Amino acid sequence: MVIGMTPDATDGDMQRVLARLAELNWRGERTVGVERAIITVVGTSTLALEDDVRIFGRIDSVVRLEQSYKLAGLDSNPGRTHPPVGAIDVGGPDLPLIAGLGSVESAEQVAELALILAQAGVGAITGPRCGPTSRPTPSKA
Repeated sequence: MVIGMTPDATDGDMQRVLARLAELNWRGERTVGVERAIITVVGTSTLALEDDVRIFGRIDSVVRLEQSYKLAGLDSNPGRTHPPVGAIDVGGPDLPLIAGLGSVESAEQVAELALILAQAGVGAITGPRCGPTSRPTPSKA
């Protein structure tokens, strides 16, 4: 459940909600964003808890989340994350392109393909490891 506070909510308002959640054996996590603050209730919430929380002042919204990714969603994390993958900004404004080989015959093949893909704007390549540990074992037929 995500409890959206009004823009004029004070720290005391949020502390009262968090204290009530603790009294009911729920854990709340406060996130303060640029425009407003929210309190994310950790665990599966109930309609009774939703009704209980609505009695507090300066609450803008109470949203029960049914998804298992509550803490990763934009409802509870208003800022976007940008995990770096090498030099690529995943989650940034540009679409990151990742391409590669399904199989590799030589390190030279990978180097040649990497150059071609880089010139085409691909930010990362992927593929099987090329080296002594990835070579097939000869059959004993």
